[in-house]
Amino acid sequence: WIDKGEKGEVRGLATLQWLPLPEGLNPIYAVALSPDGQFAACGRANQIFIYHLPYRQFVTRLTDPLLDTDRVSAQPGVAHRDMVHALAFNPEGTLLASGDYREAKIWRRPKSTERFNVTLGTGGTGPMLASPDGKWMAVARDNHTIKLWSLPEGKEAKVLTGHTHRLTGLSFSTDGARFASVSLDRSLRVWHVGEGEIFAQV
Repeated sequence: WIDKGEKGEVRGLATLQWLPLPEGLNPIYAVALSPDGQFAACGRANQIFIYHLPYRQFVTRLTDPLLDTDRVSAQPGVAHRDMVHALAFNPEGTLLASGDYREAKIWRRPKSTERFNVTLGTGGTGPMLASPDGKWMAVARDNHTIKLWSLPEGKEAKVLTGHTHRLTGLSFSTDGARFASVSLDRSLRVWHVGEGEIFAQV
């Protein structure tokens, strides 16, 4: 139209107004794995979710506080105004780059912080393991018992007895409801985590 010599008049300046994405629109256009294989970043629409792979747990959703203040999205906790189309970790896994339409952001992974300190008491320890849901920690003791710690409170919850020799291995079920223990007493025991009781024994 302009190339043909037509003339016009600009009577006002248009402003770009960002509209919230429709609810229920959560396409995944980008994923990234940290170099150490510990974390996965997933772009869902204009949100970024972080998962811990060894425990198959959701860790956090990255949020730009300025976007929450501007109310550019009907959903809380958004990372970008538009769809996230690119994600990449740096070689150390401490930074994550994300990109949408004409914008890129760098997110820094926070340093590890101590939530609580567990005092195990006298005597040595054997295998120890946290449950996949992050609610429990099992610690095998030299006196052939197993201590269960509640991780949200950081307190000892139960002491499991029954083995008569050194424990050599612990393993939680994927839902964290049960865990198995094996010992040099040639037994394998499966425990109810919540009740602290035997579920099965071989």
